[in-house]
Amino acid sequence: MGKLILFLLILCNKIAHQFALTACCQTERPTSTLCTSNSTCIIKSLESGTLNNHGDCSIRQDSKYENKNRSEEMKAICMRGNWDVKSRFDEEDSLPFYLEMFKVERSDMTYIGFDVQMHYIEFVSARFRFLNLHHCKSPYGDISERCNPRCVRLSKNDKLDNQAFLTHTCEEGLTEDLDGVLLQATGDTYLFSMCMTDNDNEQRCGEYWFLVPSEDSVLDTSRPDHQVLVLVDKVEYDQNSEVIIIIPSSHVLKHEADMLSVQLLHDSGVLDEDDDPFRGESCWYNRTTAAVIHIQNITFNKYPGQNIRVRITKYLPSGKYQVAMIPFRKDENGTLVAMAPPSCTPRLERLNLGKHALAIILVLLGVVIFSGVFFTMYNRFKEDENFVKSASIHRKSTVTKFNPLVHASSREVTNVVIVADFDISELHNNVMDLFVKYLRTYAAVDKIVYAPDPKDGINYMINLQTWWGEALRDPKTIKDGFVIFMAGPTRPKVPPRRSKYPNLINFQMMELDERIETPVNGEPIVPLQKLTLNTVINQGRLAIVKFPYSDLSTVPPEVPQKVLFNSVISIPQEMKELIRQIQRAEQLTVAVNLQKNLAETEIGRELLEAINRIPKHRKLQVARIPSMEKKWKAVVKKSVSFLSTKKEDQVESLIVPLATDEDLDDQEMEEMYL
Repeated sequence: MGKLILFLLILCNKIAHQFALTACCQTERPTSTLCTSNSTCIIKSLESGTLNNHGDCSIRQDSKYENKNRSEEMKAICMRGNWDVKSRFDEEDSLPFYLEMFKVERSDMTYIGFDVQMHYIEFVSARFRFLNLHHCKSPYGDISERCNPRCVRLSKNDKLDNQAFLTHTCEEGLTEDLDGVLLQATGDTYLFSMCMTDNDNEQRCGEYWFLVPSEDSVLDTSRPDHQVLVLVDKVEYDQNSEVIIIIPSSHVLKHEADMLSVQLLHDSGVLDEDDDPFRGESCWYNRTTAAVIHIQNITFNKYPGQNIRVRITKYLPSGKYQVAMIPFRKDENGTLVAMAPPSCTPRLERLNLGKHALAIILVLLGVVIFSGVFFTMYNRFKEDENFVKSASIHRKSTVTKFNPLVHASSREVTNVVIVADFDISELHNNVMDLFVKYLRTYAAVDKIVYAPDPKDGINYMINLQTWWGEALRDPKTIKDGFVIFMAGPTRPKVPPRRSKYPNLINFQMMELDERIETPVNGEPIVPLQKLTLNTVINQGRLAIVKFPYSDLSTVPPEVPQKVLFNSVISIPQEMKELIRQIQRAEQLTVAVNLQKNLAETEIGRELLEAINRIPKHRKLQVARIPSMEKKWKAVVKKSVSFLSTKKEDQVESLIVPLATDEDLDDQEMEEMYL
């Protein structure tokens, strides 16, 4: 007797389960006694699994049921429905609905049905759509006879407890042509769209892709090895290029799975241009061209909702991808064991930028290059006349190499006047000789007034005062001449016994700093036309050249402290800037970038070696800067000068690297700052 009762209970359970799977009222012959009409809503209790109809809820539209003659116009209306609503489902862990699968037997064949279960208290009205993308391509062209989308609208005016879900089990994964021939939808990609309106009349929407698995799959959620429908958020994928999947949590809620493993697969196989991405798909684990490239394991410290939302953190470049979910549970040894086969998403394709955008990029790049070359040639052609005029001014005995900075400038080549003390150090004198040689070779100047220079220096047939006075009265020097004060090393405590050029600095500063005399007896004195310190300061034609070993106190005291503070040029770091100031060229010009570096020329390398032979005049204690996590490249180095607190007439100067990617030791850091 007990066995008979047990048998009857099992039989009743199976009948009830089958009854639940076939409780569809939107059909010509409803099989359930719960269907009082074709608009009846079926309510399922999540706790007990029992089904009931409800009079305060009704299905107001079901396009597949109503469109019995399969009108293309009705299909197009359903396909063109607007599901792009600004307000979307909240980015929470669960959606207020989920999809389950069940098996359908028809004409001795097995098909897969879809059960839409909607949380009853979350809406007052709702609409959803099933669209097979294999057969339903575009509503604006020819629609396949096998395309038969389903659009459903429903509404209610009451509330039930939190365990109540509205269930709709009418959609089946099959297609039918006009002759009634059925075809399985296995491997097809479906688009599921859902909109819900809550009590505040706010509508939230979302669209999701899912892949129809094989009809041989285990779909009964009471078995631990069942498979589920993994949804892909279409809006996030299309608009934000992010992969967000929604996974039903039946393995966790019903079978206490310890972990859900989300695996991202990439297929490196060549894609056929005629291949339809919405048909013939399956899980890629058996493909030789597919491989797992990313894994996210999800564990739980409490029971989740009916589904969970997972964001794939891996960036997806161009290619073909698929996401699979595998549930795991610990065995008696504590080892994680897979509970079920993988549940997979449809194929996800990233745009092949190399295929679609490379041609456009090449065309745009060609236009940019051609435009740059054309305008460069045009500008140089226009400047050739000025360049020829500039070159013709040079004396025939002057050998000057081509300099792009002067070539690009509309100004004539100018004269450079150098004020320097030659009684400090012979090594420093050698550095200054090489420095002047570099300027004459690469700065394209006409004349350099420099005492030891064999061409424009002191002629022993005349005295110092006469030579210096003629240099300052040169018309070109008066017009565009540039004055350079050379800062030498710290003066020795004992001056040299013999001076190389006695009183040279005094003569130079006396002539440069000469004041205009006041009128006598009301008659103005005609000023002498010559270059003065006041003129070069006002016109920005002055620079204080400082080497790594230089002491700015060696600059003549007649130079104002404000000028000394703002006019320091550090050599070798700012050689290009000095040449730019001499030629008075713009900073952001191509010619400035074409100027060679010191290390790229033979004279420049000699100058660098000569500078390195002279020790720095002092050491600075520089606080070590800890290396940061993100390293930066050294793009700018700038000389920074400031007034010293030690002496009123002393100016300090440092070379400050604004950014560096090197982890310098203390010695290198000190050398950089000095």
